[in-house]
Amino acid sequence: MPLCTEVDNVLQLLDQVQALMTGGGRLESSDPKLLSQVNNDLNTLLSVLSNPVFNRLCKIQDSVAELGTQIGRHPSVTTNDFDITPEGKLVLKISPAAEPFTRDFDKTPIGGKPIVPVPATKSSNLQQPSKFPEEQPLTPITTPTYVQEFERVIQEASHGREIHSIRLFKPEGSSLGFSVVGLKSQEKGELGIFIQEIQPTGIAASYPRS
Repeated sequence: MPLCTEVDNVLQLLDQVQALMTGGGRLESSDPKLLSQVNNDLNTLLSVLSNPVFNRLCKIQDSVAELGTQIGRHPSVTTNDFDITPEGKLVLKISPAAEPFTRDFDKTPIGGKPIVPVPATKSSNLQQPSKFPEEQPLTPITTPTYVQEFERVIQEASHGREIHSIRLFKPEGSSLGFSVVGLKSQEKGELGIFIQEIQPTGIAASYPRS
C-alpha cells in the first residue's frame, strides 16, 4: 500500500477517536488531566500527518518506490528517463514496450489453387549440380583497425549503457545455453536482437565475465 494512502487512513482513524473524546462519545475517563493530555497528543499527530511538507515527503517516498518497480521492469532506465517534481510526483519518460519481432509469410496459393508437386522423371532435363570444393572456415578479422572500429560501433549502440565482453566456447553438438529474440516498435521500427533467456545450467551462465 502506498505510504500516502496509509497516512490518509491514519488521519481518518485519529479524527474518529478525537470526535469520540470531544463529542461526548464512548471514550470517558475520570481523570480530566489524562483526557487533556491525550487530546493534545492527538492534535500533535493530526498536525504532523496533515502538514504539507510531511505529505510531500510521503509522495517522494512513494515515487521512489514506484521508480524501483519501473527499473525492475525496464533495466535500461537512465537518469534522463525519469524526474520527480517539486510536489513529489514521479514523471517517467519510458517508451512503450516493444513488441516481439515476428515475420509473417503469405501462405496463400498462387491463383487461389493449391500447388501440386510434379515428380521428376528420367526424361526431365535436369542439370547435375556442379561440385564445389568444401568450404574452408573463415579466418576471423583481428586487425587493430577492425577491433577499434568494432568497439566504437558497440559504444555508440550502447547509448551509455555498461558493456561486458564475454567469450563463450561451444563444444561440438551442444548449445550455448541462451536464447535471443528480435524486437520492433511501431514508432522506431526494428530495435535489434536481445538476449531473452539464459539457462542457469548452460554454458553462458557458467562463464565468468572478462
